[in-house]
Amino acid sequence: MRFTKPYDFLNYFGVSKPEEIRLNVLSLGCNAKIKHKTLTGCEAYIIGVGDNATIFVSNEVGRARQRFCIGHELGHWMLDRGTPRFSCTEKDIGGHNIFQMGVEARANRYAADLLMPEFLFKPACSDMDMDLNSVRELSRLFRTSLMATAIRFVKFGSYPAIFAWYNGKNGELIRFVSCPDLPAWLRPSDNLHHETYAMEILCGKMADSGGPKPVQASCWFNTRNAYEHDVHEHSIKGYGDMVLTMLWWKDESMLEEFL
Repeated sequence: MRFTKPYDFLNYFGVSKPEEIRLNVLSLGCNAKIKHKTLTGCEAYIIGVGDNATIFVSNEVGRARQRFCIGHELGHWMLDRGTPRFSCTEKDIGGHNIFQMGVEARANRYAADLLMPEFLFKPACSDMDMDLNSVRELSRLFRTSLMATAIRFVKFGSYPAIFAWYNGKNGELIRFVSCPDLPAWLRPSDNLHHETYAMEILCGKMADSGGPKPVQASCWFNTRNAYEHDVHEHSIKGYGDMVLTMLWWKDESMLEEFL
């Protein structure tokens, strides 16, 4: 079977709860076997012959990462069938690459929609505080990584927020994603300000800022009214050399003139 839309895939197999997104079962339903093994040079790859495929996944990465890898390869199987083999590296696979162009980014979007479908994810995060504690809770529920879950959370959460990740060595912005309702030009600072909790994490003073805390918005944004408002920040030490930050507004008055 071939489902170019993840919703159709899940609907066909009657998935109605996050725990029912069992990739070993779903993959067999579309003639794709999953095998875990030690891989060199990639985290996953798929070999397709006719209407049958085998997905090989590294057994040296975490369970959430394995699930996203499988979802990514299923995306190739559904969207790129006819190509004999895709070998996907760590840089190819990940929720942070869903905004790029090309077949790998398209497979990442498929994986995100398959593992965290809107019809389940949006109700699950309704009225949650836009912080990384909520992301952790959703990550456990959907068995997905913090990065992929946070990106999804910003898209479907109930309040305007920005999720950004910074280089944990020099404090430079790597990338950020914003709530769809925020103006495209509103971006966090390119370098961490010394009065942010993220900077304290960068300096090794803590690994978690302990939940959302108010910070003067001018520490994060270069807008004409930022000095008059606060933004809530929750920052943690992320995977590898990264600092992860969720920014959100309980008081949306700062945004009113922009929205």
